[in-house]
Amino acid sequence: MDKLDKMLKMQEAANRLASPDWADANFNWGRAVWVECAELLDHLGGWKWWKAQKTNLAQAKMEQVDIWHFMLSDALQNGTAKDLECEIRALPLVLNTHEEIIKAVERIASDAIDGIMNHWYFFSVCKALGMDFDHLHDWYMGKNTLNNFRQANGYATGTYRKHWSDGREDNEHLVELLEAGGIENLWDRLEARYNGG
Repeated sequence: MDKLDKMLKMQEAANRLASPDWADANFNWGRAVWVECAELLDHLGGWKWWKAQKTNLAQAKMEQVDIWHFMLSDALQNGTAKDLECEIRALPLVLNTHEEIIKAVERIASDAIDGIMNHWYFFSVCKALGMDFDHLHDWYMGKNTLNNFRQANGYATGTYRKHWSDGREDNEHLVELLEAGGIENLWDRLEARYNGG
């Protein structure tokens, strides 16, 4: 569980960077989770019967990572971080169909609205998307690096460019960099792309 401890420490540092008084600010982590669930559903596709859709698996995984940020934050704030270890070891639900995955994401969202972080469904969706805990860890580390990169380049002040020189969002660049070279020297590689290199 060293990886979980590392992620919790990184999440606490990231929260402090974004808002020094985050622990006392009473942020609504559940609201953040259900909004990320909506974004995840968009990347899963197949639910808008009125238009053609394709699944973007890589970006769906990135939305899972975003959800994880807020679940970690909730666990840190509510003192339930140690409970995560047991939940990570629990056997996930087997989701065999696209509709089952969608319903599981909806369950995560509806529970989050009620202030419940449903880790069992979260890890079930991770498994259905082909993400084991190591994969989640590595992509979390990557997204955490991007989040820190955003802050260092003016995210809080509104001067950061989320769409880079080729018009694509930074998350798309992040996925390419993670798939090509993992988290090794990721900050430098992000900086090179951000500056048009």
